[in-house]
Amino acid sequence: GAEPTVDLQIVKKATGGLDDANAPLDAAIKSLMSFKADNDSRSSSRTLFVLDRNSGALRWQARARAGFRHNSLCVGGGKLFVIDRQSGPEVERLKKKGDPTRLRPQLLAFDLQTGRELWRSEEDIFGTFLSYSETRDVLVEAGRFARDTINDEPKDKMRAWNASRCWCFSPSKANRAPA
Repeated sequence: GAEPTVDLQIVKKATGGLDDANAPLDAAIKSLMSFKADNDSRSSSRTLFVLDRNSGALRWQARARAGFRHNSLCVGGGKLFVIDRQSGPEVERLKKKGDPTRLRPQLLAFDLQTGRELWRSEEDIFGTFLSYSETRDVLVEAGRFARDTINDEPKDKMRAWNASRCWCFSPSKANRAPA
C-alpha cells in the first residue's frame, strides 16, 4: 500500500513567456497587449434552416444575400424575423481588397411554417439584434453591445416596427436610446 516515489524533472523548452522568470515582464505584457483580434468570429450564416421540432425534418430554408446575423434571429406570432447584413469587419476587408461592394442590409419576415416571405425592408436597417412582443405585435431593432459582440454593434439606436405590416413607428430615423 505504499505510494510509489518518482523523481521527475520537467525540462522547460520555451522561454520568454509569462512563466519565464528570466523574461522581462514588461516585454511579455506589451506583446500580449499588441494583439488585435478581428472579432468578426463568424457572426452570421449564409443559410437559415428551419426544422420540425418533433421529427427533425427540414421544413424550409432561406439563403442570405450577405449573412443572417445570429443575434438578429427572432421567432414569434407564427413569424421568423431576421436581419441580413454584412458585418463591419467584413465591409472593411472588402474595402482593403479594393472591392466596393456593399450589400444593402435588409430586415425580413418569414411565415414560420412555410418559409414564405411575408415582408422585407431595406429602409436604413442598422440593427444586429431583434426582439419581438407577441402581445403588442412589435418588433424591436437594436444593437447588443457587450464584451462578446463584434465592434459593429450600434450602441445608441433602437427602432420599433409593426411586425405584421412592415411599418416602422419612426420611419424618418431611428430613435436614439440605449439598447
